[in-house]
Amino acid sequence: MNTITSFSRNNQYQMKNNNSKSNVQFQGLNLRMLTPKGRRIQRGIMEHHSDVAHHLGQDVETIIDITKGASLKKLGLLDRLTNRALSMTYGQPEKVKETGDYAVSIFQKIKRPLSSQKYIISHGHGSMGTLDRVFTAAHNDPKRFKLAERVNREILGTTPKAKHPELTAELLESKNSDKYVQDFDNYKSYLLLNKDDENAVKKLDSLVESGQYNARKYDIEVENNNIFTSGGLIETPVLNRKTIAENYTPEGNAFINHFINRFGVKGDALKAGNDKDLLDMYKSTTKDNLETRQAILDHFQYHKFFNVNKIEQPNKENKEVSALKELFQKIETDKHAKSFVEKTMNDDTNIGTVQEYVDILNAAEPKKLDIYYSNAKNIMNQTSGERRLKVLGKEIENPFYKTPERIEQENYEIQEGYAKKPSIIRHAKKYIINKFNELKYSVSGHSKAEHKNVEINPEIEIPNIKIEVPHYEEGLKKTATVVQPKDAKEIAPVVSNAVKTSEAAPVAQAKEVKEIAPVKAEIQQIEEPVKKTIKISRFAPKAPNAKKLAVINDVNGIIEKKLGPKVLEDQKREYAIKATKMRMNMLPEIFESIKETRAADRKAGRKMNVSNKDAYSLYSIINGRNKKLVNYMLKKRNADGTRMFDIKDIITTVSAAEKKVRMDKYAAPKTYRAADAKAYYAELLDSKVQQYGKLERSKKTK
Repeated sequence: MNTITSFSRNNQYQMKNNNSKSNVQFQGLNLRMLTPKGRRIQRGIMEHHSDVAHHLGQDVETIIDITKGASLKKLGLLDRLTNRALSMTYGQPEKVKETGDYAVSIFQKIKRPLSSQKYIISHGHGSMGTLDRVFTAAHNDPKRFKLAERVNREILGTTPKAKHPELTAELLESKNSDKYVQDFDNYKSYLLLNKDDENAVKKLDSLVESGQYNARKYDIEVENNNIFTSGGLIETPVLNRKTIAENYTPEGNAFINHFINRFGVKGDALKAGNDKDLLDMYKSTTKDNLETRQAILDHFQYHKFFNVNKIEQPNKENKEVSALKELFQKIETDKHAKSFVEKTMNDDTNIGTVQEYVDILNAAEPKKLDIYYSNAKNIMNQTSGERRLKVLGKEIENPFYKTPERIEQENYEIQEGYAKKPSIIRHAKKYIINKFNELKYSVSGHSKAEHKNVEINPEIEIPNIKIEVPHYEEGLKKTATVVQPKDAKEIAPVVSNAVKTSEAAPVAQAKEVKEIAPVKAEIQQIEEPVKKTIKISRFAPKAPNAKKLAVINDVNGIIEKKLGPKVLEDQKREYAIKATKMRMNMLPEIFESIKETRAADRKAGRKMNVSNKDAYSLYSIINGRNKKLVNYMLKKRNADGTRMFDIKDIITTVSAAEKKVRMDKYAAPKTYRAADAKAYYAELLDSKVQQYGKLERSKKTK
């Protein structure tokens, strides 16, 4: 008698006679030790082997012989094979012996049980003989078993019967099988298109050996099948399989699939000329604008509910498709338009359709909408339709705009005690911010020719001004009164003679003049009890010292090698503002982490969810209290050498910690100290170390 690792019998199975139409199911041993008594264990083993032998049409001695020394996991695979054999031979007793022989053969080929083997046994297509061919051709190689699992899962599908179930075995038996195992994704589209062809593998071998195989051709065909289906788009003379194939790009296909799933414009809605607009958007989609376009489509998902609710609005859908194209053109040619759209989507501003975005960007200058965004948001939250467009065109520079309805409502709330009178300081702050926006708008409006060849940052002198803010005893007034100096006709920066020009200075330095320095405001009491005067002094910012400039130069040297031209242009100034030696020292590790994460995603066939844009998000939140935690999470690795945490994991952890610090400080502003925040981060780091272990010491090289 064999000596298998001790286990007792908990064998549950159901079996009915051959005349019954019920399913026959065999459930193997639950391999758990219930008692140490040898006789009970031996009796359970013998009963189990007897059951297996009966269902497989084998002698008990055969089952005893093949299970000698088998591990518990391997015995579990024998039960899976028995279940599979029962499902194939139910009502066909003449096939029990043949199927059982194949089951025994498969069991003997298994050396070390794998999850992919379990899947193939339970869900693999074809007869038990076909499965035996798969296990024979796999040569106990985990990679080849993984290929077999992917073919059954991703190509043949989960349907009970495939038209050509031998596809998996033929791929593994092919003389080019090593290529298919190594780069399965390269051949996946071909197999999806030809999975029902009995000669699919022979044709594939011929194409590969002759060098005529073109993966892109089949990728395009699969994508076309996904786009032009009963649930997707219909083909038109302009937008069809041929035009998509001629202009194929992965980004374009990602956009159009997102368009179908999110925007929901289908069928007849594209017959009115919008097929050309959609094709133009397909052609113009690139890696740089794909993410923004998908975000806009995500923001407008209401179209997909039209058909669900049986609301027929083809004209509205048609207008929205053309408006979508116009909106993309605006945000991709004007950075202020893009910034404004991103701000409104993040704030969930009351803008219901794509056409409204286009109308707003046409009604007011995009640069003003961006710079005076708080004013625009105030107007958009109070108005809609044509009224909104008119007010945005006229009142965009007014921070105190209120509709008569809003004024009446606020006065009523004040009278009834639901609200307090507006704070003078709050309105003064709005006025000051608006004045800075005016200054920012005027500075940014200068042409490049006026700014080029500036060698040093100019000293900006702005005259002192007084602001008289009246009390709001008789209702709210639109604006505060400005008392200007006698000699000042307008408020504008005056550039002193200290500015020197040089033909060799680059144009880019002029962009640094745009920053607005902090304001010092003093409130002085005037003899008149009704008014208060705010005196504003404006000073030019000091130039960074030599140490700061050195750090900025080092940061620039790192990011210029890592960031693309567009990202570099957008983020270079932000990197410089946040530049410290501590952050600069961590920056190379941040970029290296992103590089390794993206490489791992590509290798695993996953969509890459991190990019170099995420580097600034982490870089900007590093400070003295969280630097040790960030350093630990950046450098901690798994046993196989891969990074344990990616950039987004670190950003999420640190952001949550910073939020908790802010909330704790808000809850106890008088007692909360900086040391409390450091202690919290120290506890957080200790918990990570206890959970994942310490960092390995770096080896010193002589």
